[in-house]
Amino acid sequence: AAAAARGSGGGGASWFDVFVAASLLACAEARVGWAVVECGLGGRRDSTNVLGAEVALLTSVELEHTEVLGDTLAAIAAEKAAIVAERGALLACVPPHLTPAVREEARRRRGGSVTQLPPSADRDADNVELARLALDELGRRGATAAADAASASASASRSE
Repeated sequence: AAAAARGSGGGGASWFDVFVAASLLACAEARVGWAVVECGLGGRRDSTNVLGAEVALLTSVELEHTEVLGDTLAAIAAEKAAIVAERGALLACVPPHLTPAVREEARRRRGGSVTQLPPSADRDADNVELARLALDELGRRGATAAADAASASASASRSE
């Protein structure tokens, strides 16, 4: 309210926007190299979208926040899939009938890949599997970055 009264650019910020900004500032000041960040609503309107995360997880899709996300499960799945960054990986645990909406939105956002995990009756087990898949994906990305750096270093040494 104070920011809005002063005409500040942050006048339209929600409490979640401010919380995310404060959290990101704290991470930057602590020189955090990697962080697990939970989205609010998810999707294109989420404050955490500024991160451009290498890996994003979509853990479930339910009829929630329909006034913002859409009024069907397919619309909500697509909106939530919009959290994927360009060339990022999206790991999704959604029913198979929602997979096309998730894949299409990720394609529109130029996401690098979509891995679909069909949901089971045990949401906790699904979340553990998504976490394992996320760590595997981050490991692959780290190994690729390390190999690229080694290759660049070797090329630089040969050219000297």
